[in-house]
Amino acid sequence: MATSRTSSKLKGLLGSVIELVQVRFQLLTIEAREELLRLLGMVAFGAVAIALLCMGLVFAAFWIIAYQWDTPNRLWTVFYVTLGFFALGGLSGLLAWSRFNRGTELFATSLHELREDVERLQP
Repeated sequence: MATSRTSSKLKGLLGSVIELVQVRFQLLTIEAREELLRLLGMVAFGAVAIALLCMGLVFAAFWIIAYQWDTPNRLWTVFYVTLGFFALGGLSGLLAWSRFNRGTELFATSLHELREDVERLQP
């Protein structure tokens, strides 16, 4: 009689553990999906922004060079426009590198919930 009660309690505990693992796994998949959508949105908007900004920079460079073409400073103008492109490219690379090194908060909520579960299960 005691063994059937113990067996029933163990089955109930095992069922609760399985349900807890299932809920945590669902939370992980939701977080992964949200992170993927966020990254895809960043890539899409970033690609459009980069393409349009590059076109704008090229046309601005052409305008500046054409404006200065009949002056004796035309070669210096080409040099400064090129130097500006290199400076902006270097700055953009540094900003991208710093964001890459910052990392992401992927699965932070799941890890927090798992820590709380462990604390609740400890005596």
